Amino acid sequence: MTNTLTDTIQQAFIHFSKVRISGSELKKLIALAMAPSDLKAYDIIKGNFENSSTYFVNVLDKVLEYNEIAPSQQLDTTKGTVYGALNAVTCYYQNVRNYTTKKRDAADAQLESILFGNASHITQKIFDLCSQAAQSTLFLK
Repeated sequence: MTNTLTDTIQQAFIHFSKVRISGSELKKLIALAMAPSDLKAYDIIKGNFENSSTYFVNVLDKVLEYNEIAPSQQLDTTKGTVYGALNAVTCYYQNVRNYTTKKRDAADAQLESILFGNASHITQKIFDLCSQAAQSTLFLK
């Protein structure tokens, strides 16, 4: 089962790396994955970020900044591709985001978020959106 799933995901990632998207499409794709609600997702599809919370905009900016400056994001397979959007989001939550908390160890909070929490939810959303985008970018317009 693991081998089958690994092969399937690998094939999806290879396909994602061949699908080119523009900078504005990449921003929408990432923002949609991070959207806190369906209503906010509708605003994002329409290009309306004015009513977004400061927190949402700040995190989105950090993910987009990671996408622009990380060496792994400059490769032909990531730069300007659907795979690059997926990689930017997952790498942000795994390697950049600060999980410091007063109540618990940051490493424990990070692990919990990645496995069961918000990071896990967003990672699944970005994968699903990338799967859709790899079939057709029409949903981004």
